[in-house]
Amino acid sequence: MTKTLATYETLALKLLKKELGQFVESVHVEEKLDHADDPALFFDANLDETAPSDIGKKFIYAHLLLRNRLEAKGEMRFPYLTTRRPRSDNKPTEQILNYPEGSVAKRSANH
Repeated sequence: MTKTLATYETLALKLLKKELGQFVESVHVEEKLDHADDPALFFDANLDETAPSDIGKKFIYAHLLLRNRLEAKGEMRFPYLTTRRPRSDNKPTEQILNYPEGSVAKRSANH
């Protein structure tokens, strides 16, 4: 990992702990191309089991702050931010939709 990415991880961890709480355990960042083949930064914030299931507006605000702080350092790549939750009982780390019983989406999600 480059010194710059390590610096960005440290910056993101401090910012996310301040904005989202102490349940943010760690942050990992990677340089990759995004869906438009543009260089981007991908941040994964690893949460502990005490993290609330919905961090909503706090997450959006923290993402905006992260982008602003990176831009202030001269970083022009877009920072994508994802939260990761601990796995337990083979449940997915993030569940966004409640599928109706018998739906194609539900069957697909279980495979």
